[in-house]
Amino acid sequence: MVHPYYQYEKAGMSTRPNQSTIPNSFSSATELEHLAKSRLLTGYLQYPIANYSQVIEPSTFTCTSTGTTKGGVWRATTSIQDTGDLEEIVFTVHGILEQCELPPIVRPLANASSAKYLQQRIVLTGLDTPTFNDALDGLARVEHNLRLNLRDYNPQFHVGSRGNQAKLHLSNRYFTSKRFADEMEPIAFPAEIDPKGILNSIQNESLVHTAENSVEYYERYYRNGEQLFRKVHPAHITKGDIVETQFTITLVEAAHHKDTLSEPHYITKLILRSITLLDRHFSEECRTAMSMAPRRNVLKRKVGHDEEQTQEARDRFKRMTIDSTNDVP
Repeated sequence: MVHPYYQYEKAGMSTRPNQSTIPNSFSSATELEHLAKSRLLTGYLQYPIANYSQVIEPSTFTCTSTGTTKGGVWRATTSIQDTGDLEEIVFTVHGILEQCELPPIVRPLANASSAKYLQQRIVLTGLDTPTFNDALDGLARVEHNLRLNLRDYNPQFHVGSRGNQAKLHLSNRYFTSKRFADEMEPIAFPAEIDPKGILNSIQNESLVHTAENSVEYYERYYRNGEQLFRKVHPAHITKGDIVETQFTITLVEAAHHKDTLSEPHYITKLILRSITLLDRHFSEECRTAMSMAPRRNVLKRKVGHDEEQTQEARDRFKRMTIDSTNDVP
């Protein structure tokens, strides 16, 4: 379940920089760093991954097993202070959308059997900004902490893995296999995700869509200087946008290790829970620049029989003209 932290934020706690005062040389990296820092300073983000870039206590996070299959799925959890109940942790990270495969789904699937692999997926880049690098280090330390619970010492993420090429891949499948769904109730896809009913028609006895597969889409906006949030259509979020994303961490035992006595090996997955659009200034600039770019000279080729058919039609018309002229007395 995504934490509705947007409800906790007081409108007007932070102000949007006046776009007219941002010089033309103000890069997307600079804007990303500014937005990420300002969001962290609000104090309303419950688990910003960048805050865990330093050494953390082994007891900070625990792994909780879910699922009925051997090995199951292990989730990053923490204990609620007042009740002692376990809560799945929803982390936050800021970045620029480098790639995205998001709803709506408007074309039928070429192969229905591939539906179980269909997912909402994004790739985040941080352009080597300090806060994004802290997020990468934080993720590495959190993952190491979680793997200690499982006696798996083969992390996927490493402290110090940074630079312009460093990316974060987050995804969430549209469907869950019924044998992994446990007690979760199937739910219908909303119209903004599945406007033509393509996904809803695929749900069956083996594949279900549950709350675990849901991704929320938000946009931050300002009204009279006050900061507010609202849900938006997923198509509103595009490549190049600066976004705030929420995700959970799961560790899934590798299939080839489940039935052996060797040391366990787990695959870390970052499960996408929500995307919030913070700034689309640079993505809009990019699209405008592309639309105004001069046309390139493209080498053309003629394939097929269009030219032949056109010439035949011309010849027929000429013959008809000559014949009709000869008929005149």
